[in-house]
Amino acid sequence: MRCKIKVNKSRRIIFAGISLVTLSSTIYLLWKHCAIGAVWCPALNRAQQLAKSWEEIVGGKNDSERAILASLEELNSSIEILHNIAPWSRHGKMAEKLLQTYEARKLILELVLKSSQKTTQAVTLAENQPLNTEITTQMQQLWQEAIALLEQLPAHSQWYPQVKEKIALYQQESLANEILTAALQAASIAQVRQSLAQSPDNWQLVQSTWETAIKRLEEIPPNTTAKEQGKELQPIWTEKLAGVRAQKQQEQLALGAYEQAIRWAEQAENAAAQNQWSKAIADWNNALNSLASIPVQSIQYNRTLSQKENFTQQLAEAKARLQLALKQEQAKLNLEQICVTETKICDYKIEDNSIKVILSSHYMMEVWQIELQARVDGNIDIQKELRKHISSVENALQHIRQNSGIPLEVYSWDGSLLVTYP
Repeated sequence: MRCKIKVNKSRRIIFAGISLVTLSSTIYLLWKHCAIGAVWCPALNRAQQLAKSWEEIVGGKNDSERAILASLEELNSSIEILHNIAPWSRHGKMAEKLLQTYEARKLILELVLKSSQKTTQAVTLAENQPLNTEITTQMQQLWQEAIALLEQLPAHSQWYPQVKEKIALYQQESLANEILTAALQAASIAQVRQSLAQSPDNWQLVQSTWETAIKRLEEIPPNTTAKEQGKELQPIWTEKLAGVRAQKQQEQLALGAYEQAIRWAEQAENAAAQNQWSKAIADWNNALNSLASIPVQSIQYNRTLSQKENFTQQLAEAKARLQLALKQEQAKLNLEQICVTETKICDYKIEDNSIKVILSSHYMMEVWQIELQARVDGNIDIQKELRKHISSVENALQHIRQNSGIPLEVYSWDGSLLVTYP
């Protein structure tokens, strides 16, 4: 009996202890969630303490991505704490009000963080790769997306004045990037045109395009990312522009020399048509000298190759014709001395490949009569003198043949071939 009483008593003690622990836990939980207690609520105070970093960000003291991320974490913790405060407690309304405020702040911070991340992407996009229109187009998209995110923020937000400044800054960056894209597009066009340029006019267009590209760089607003990128491009493009200007000048001079060579060649051809071989030679030499002044690097140089060969052949021919003309002139003078004496001995015709001497009928008749009379008279001296005269004429004609290099033929007055000096 006593044993049974002791067991019942132990059970009552255990049940009492359990009840006390349960009651204590319940009271603690109710206190923790501000369901009971006085004015002070630790959870509420903790939530407010965690959300204080927002003030620094809004105040512009620290609005880096790292600070925004830290503040978001604290806001999330605050929101979680506030969700645990019983809505029916005496602190429920305050928790609900703070919850709405912190949720709104969280939305703002998330938008600002996403916007900031977009701008960071835009700035770092071209760091490890060459800058081109594809990259700047992607950057432009990122700047626009950053602006669009900020424009979602409510105008009544505590942070809106600061956001307006960021929007203006990002718009400036977007404009600068747009101008940089235009500059890169102009540079790309200039490079294509430069690879295809075939004339001074083409090179002038290339020069104008490079000048446009550099002008666009100068138009980029200061204190922007694009401006810094433009500063790196400007000396490179300026050097390219200088090279294009030099190339254009070279092509202008080369084209001028080529056209002058053609003019000299036309004059040489006209002189040759009039048998003015000395002038033709001088003009062909001038034409060749003009072509020789064209540098190998010039586009015009390839045009000179066939012309050089042609002009050289024409020059050689003109020189040969001049030599022939000089020989013909000398042969003419010599023939004048032979044919035209007190008695006209002969006529002559000088052609490129032959000299024809036609003895006059009077001369031949006179020689024949003298020869005949001398034989009748037996006058040896006259016969010797006549042979000496005929021999001197023959020697003179042979000399003309040798000096002129032109075959010479002697004909009688009736067209009969008498002798040939090949």
